[in-house]
Amino acid sequence: MAILYWLDLQSAILESVIDGSILAVISAPFIYYFLIKDLSNKNENLVESLRKQKLAEDALITSQGELQIISEKLINSEEAQRKALAFELHDGIGQSIFAIKLGIENILTEYDGEMSVKLNQCLLKEVIKLKNAAEEIRHISVNLRPAMLEDLGLLTTLKWLSREFQQLFPQIDFELELNIEESEIPDYLKVVIFRISQESLTNIGKHAEAKKVHISIKRSKGIVLTVKDDGQGFIQSKNIPNGGFGLSSMQERAKHSRGEFNLTSSANDGTSVVVVWKHLQN
Repeated sequence: MAILYWLDLQSAILESVIDGSILAVISAPFIYYFLIKDLSNKNENLVESLRKQKLAEDALITSQGELQIISEKLINSEEAQRKALAFELHDGIGQSIFAIKLGIENILTEYDGEMSVKLNQCLLKEVIKLKNAAEEIRHISVNLRPAMLEDLGLLTTLKWLSREFQQLFPQIDFELELNIEESEIPDYLKVVIFRISQESLTNIGKHAEAKKVHISIKRSKGIVLTVKDDGQGFIQSKNIPNGGFGLSSMQERAKHSRGEFNLTSSANDGTSVVVVWKHLQN
């Protein structure tokens, strides 16, 4: 009896194994098609999606780099044009006006006793007009590209800029704090610092209604430029368009010189522009 039971058990196990094998063979295509192939397709789709994302990221980085190069070229081109225009105004038109003024003055001296009082007065008025025109051209030329920036350095030029600002806005108490040596400022940063300072002061004079203005440059883990006023301030998102008041220009100059630009302002609480250059190039 035990032998028969054992044979029946072995036969049942064998049948189960055979049935399982047949079931596995029959179901294998369905398992592959509906499970394994589906997972494989999903994996391929995921890999393709990641590949496309990486390509898009690389293209974006390349595009940003190209835009930065273009922006740098535009800024450099603008400075070159300013320099050329300043030269033409000063050495071209300015010198011509000065020559005309000098010629009229020579006529007045040479024919002083031979011309009528009325003609003499008319010519004197023209001399004054020419003098004012020459002074205006000089002023425009210096604002476009101060020769002293290259000849005397940034610190001297900022002192000149502060005097010009003080003359234009005598009601504003102006303070310039220079806690840095000229030799500590890389040449490529000098025009950047000057332009940001100039743009900031222009904004303050036109829009801030400030009573006090403070500019400082110092060494503190890099170079730090601060322009601060106690004027009416603004809420950037509401009061001015994005990049208004020359902010875009200042931000671009800071960015392309590897500086960190930060502007804080609120209504009736003044405005502060801080630019930090931590990574200085030689």
